[in-house]
Amino acid sequence: MLLLAAVLLLVFCGCQGEGESSAPSTEESVEPEAFDVERAIELIERDRLATEIFINNSLCKRSDSANLKAVDGEYSEFSAIVGLLDSTYTESGGCKEAFLKYPEGHIPSVSAIEDKTYVFNHVGSEYDDFVMTSTVKLENGRDENEMLIKATTRTMNELTFTARLTENGWRLEKGIYFLNPPTATECNKEFPLSSLGSFGEFKGKITVIELFVSDKEAGFTSAEEDEYHARISKCLDFLCSNAEAYGGEVEIVYEKRFFDHSEIMGTRPLDFDIVFAETGFGTLKSFAEATVDLSDSDGYVFAVCMDKETEMGYTANAGTKETELYYGEKLIVGNNTSNADICRSLIYLLGGYGYDEELCGKYEESLFRNYFPNDIMINSSLDDSVISPVTAYACGMTDELDPLYRVFFYE
Repeated sequence: MLLLAAVLLLVFCGCQGEGESSAPSTEESVEPEAFDVERAIELIERDRLATEIFINNSLCKRSDSANLKAVDGEYSEFSAIVGLLDSTYTESGGCKEAFLKYPEGHIPSVSAIEDKTYVFNHVGSEYDDFVMTSTVKLENGRDENEMLIKATTRTMNELTFTARLTENGWRLEKGIYFLNPPTATECNKEFPLSSLGSFGEFKGKITVIELFVSDKEAGFTSAEEDEYHARISKCLDFLCSNAEAYGGEVEIVYEKRFFDHSEIMGTRPLDFDIVFAETGFGTLKSFAEATVDLSDSDGYVFAVCMDKETEMGYTANAGTKETELYYGEKLIVGNNTSNADICRSLIYLLGGYGYDEELCGKYEESLFRNYFPNDIMINSSLDDSVISPVTAYACGMTDELDPLYRVFFYE
């Protein structure tokens, strides 16, 4: 009996020891994955590939029109795109989310439709300041799970990438496009602010001179004058609110003046110009200086009002002998002129441009319709119109433009 008890005791202790030794230790940790220059360059190259795909539209042929296109080949399945991002960036860095919704507020460059990859050709999206891999060097980070990658870009910018060891391996915290983004100040205007005439910039205090024109067949009642003023002021309010959204501040003051013509006035802007050039004032500039106190105004513009159907139009001094006769930029407002037309004329005078036979062709129109379908320059209704960053830049409401939209200003 004693011998049997001793054997059972040995068996029990042996089993207990075997169970304890097979249980995993909570103090054990996974050995960190080795990180060297070769691994760093691999991450840098994967980051470049993601940038080429999402920013430079490398999956979209440049000859394609700006529409959604299905992708063939390696990245035809959207899971492959997600896999590229997951194998390159940490979750905390936000690069994956930023790429998948690039560009903000528009159709993404890369998107999924029924798990397939589709691309949209944002033709103005370009990036080329990539790392020269021969310059890559490593430094220790805050602990064994962090490494710093020092590198130089093509334009000699010195960058530091942070690589972190995650449960799936080493990943970049931020990619090059987010560490070294293109700057808006690099953008040069092909269509600058108008420096001609009296209405060069939309800022400060601007005097709007409503010039009511009567002729042998048409004139204005007091109620009609009020109606025209209400329409013009609604358009100026729209411009002012948009200028404020872009960081500007504009004050509008109104002056009412009258001009009578004994014969019938034509309906073209040039018809008014020729008639007014024969008056004692000669030019609108002289008229403004003689009849309106402009001492504290930063600019002024004429709204020439006619109670008849007129051609949509405006006149800006282009520095030629002919336009010097009509110095004093103006827009023409007839009883058939829409509020959107009034706004467009004002923006044209400020240097902006939109779809017009002489100012903007079909290609530019297609850009507006793809990027900013409600832009005032192509929209027929003021009520649901916006002023896009492109139009705001062109007419001086902002001095900066996202490089994505430089394509609007290519010749």
